[in-house]
Amino acid sequence: MSYTGNDEIEQSVTSVQAVDFYEAAVGTDRRYPKTRDNIVAFTNVGLNTSVTFERLNLEPLTSVYYVTVRGHSASFATAQVSSNGITPGVKSVVNGKVPSSISSFDGHDMTM
Repeated sequence: MSYTGNDEIEQSVTSVQAVDFYEAAVGTDRRYPKTRDNIVAFTNVGLNTSVTFERLNLEPLTSVYYVTVRGHSASFATAQVSSNGITPGVKSVVNGKVPSSISSFDGHDMTM
């Protein structure tokens, strides 16, 4: 991003913002905001890129659940990614990418 017109304004400003903290949630459908966190509400996990949710009452072999992670910057910008789904009893680990900056999704590995 570049600004022109005023000499006192910096000519080159980066649009990448460092992540200040992450939130993670578990839901039954990643397409809709109300179902992205209807199993586990969005939970602040700090800068951890790995989190474990315990004692969940999930339906084995018949239901699909989604993990959604939000990255928040100090200036209140956000980025959000969701898993492609997990069926309990079939595979118990969700692997994905957590953004290391708000404008980039080439970040840290995530295991939930």
